[in-house]
Amino acid sequence: MPFRFKCRNCKKIIYIEKLNEEFSNYPCTNCYSPNEMTAKEAIEFFNIEEIIEESIECPKCKKPQNDRAIFCKDCGTEISPKKLVTIAYCNKCKSEFDESSQFCENDGDKLVLKEKEIDESPKNINDEPNDSKEIYNNEVGELPMKWYKFLTYFLFPFPLFVSIVSLPFIDDSIIIITIIISGIFSGVTIYGLYNKTAWSWKLLILTYFINSLSFRIDRFDDVGLGIYIFGIIVINVIVTYPNYIYFNKRKHLFNN
Repeated sequence: MPFRFKCRNCKKIIYIEKLNEEFSNYPCTNCYSPNEMTAKEAIEFFNIEEIIEESIECPKCKKPQNDRAIFCKDCGTEISPKKLVTIAYCNKCKSEFDESSQFCENDGDKLVLKEKEIDESPKNINDEPNDSKEIYNNEVGELPMKWYKFLTYFLFPFPLFVSIVSLPFIDDSIIIITIIISGIFSGVTIYGLYNKTAWSWKLLILTYFINSLSFRIDRFDDVGLGIYIFGIIVINVIVTYPNYIYFNKRKHLFNN
């Protein structure tokens, strides 16, 4: 496989055959989070690297093996056997030091030399963040979701509930139809947000935008075209754009 990078959410290694120049999604097979990027973003934010295919041999039968294989496919021998290294060990605090150390740095106790096994097989590749970019991505995965919860569990459900309850008391058929359509639209949005589908937050932004278009539309002739357009721009700047920024930063937390 020619490329690999770490999932922004769970940090597991993802292997891909091809890196597309245009905006593409590379879902994680471990946590199913979307990893959307362009080739430029892959280098800047995902620390993607090209895999140089290396031919490795089984230490026993000497036959070529997959570069990520743990055991030989021909004879079953472990390809990367555990390596023994000598360390200086403190029996009191259980700390480990370089074999050249004589005394423990934590409690001053005399160190003893002992051998320790180091497993260098591919299954034990360290997936912890090792640079500032990866630490930043990990912090992004833990962004708070308070506004998302408020939208999902109150802001959308409460007006929907009030609208449904008020239907029997409304005589105007056009208003009733409008409420029903709006209710269906809101219900779909709530369902999507609750299940964290990728389209739900985009539908939410679209809802805000459509609502902003109705600004003073009933008095369009009174306020004039200029004020009407200005009102739409102001509402979108105040409501729609901040919500877009909020959810776009958390898009990797929503499923496909």
